[in-house]
Amino acid sequence: MLLGITAPCDHCAPTSKLAGAIVSFHPDGSDLRVYAGGIRGPVGLEYYPGTSDLLVTMNQRDDVGSRTPGDWLAQVGAGENWKFPNCYGQGRSACAGVPEPVAELDKHAAAAGVAIVTGQLGPTVGTSALVAEWAKNTVLRVPLDRHGSQFRGHATAFLTGVQNPVAVILTKSGSLLVGDWTSGTIYELSYLSSSP
Repeated sequence: MLLGITAPCDHCAPTSKLAGAIVSFHPDGSDLRVYAGGIRGPVGLEYYPGTSDLLVTMNQRDDVGSRTPGDWLAQVGAGENWKFPNCYGQGRSACAGVPEPVAELDKHAAAAGVAIVTGQLGPTVGTSALVAEWAKNTVLRVPLDRHGSQFRGHATAFLTGVQNPVAVILTKSGSLLVGDWTSGTIYELSYLSSSP
């Protein structure tokens, strides 16, 4: 099992190796290990179906003024160090060896859950990551284009008007469920073919 543990603050260096990390463990809680570290806020975790490619929403630092990056959707591998708090997407030596994100999301968005669809919501949505942004009242769509072993995409609005979306999940029948934290409402979206 994998679990994201956020850092205890916006830009401090965590004193525990478990803070600002994705950890792995067995269902009974044993064999706790750091899967990947140096991530300020790893919130939504989802494997691309049928693979070991892990996509993660990352909340970024909010304290660097005009240099504040957007939150990220990233592909995270075992053993990676994303170098929080020193690296926040600004490049240069502070980010040496840190992978590029799959997509940059909105700034101060409180990126939350992620669901991966592979055609269940029709050809317009196609193969995409759907990312909930709690603070922006939006679910974004990131088309997942593979470049070698990595995904790349550009985020655009998919669903708006949800007060504070957090949880997104694809059901076995192919519908998307979106949980609105503020209203307690769960929305269900599904593809309706226009063919007779």
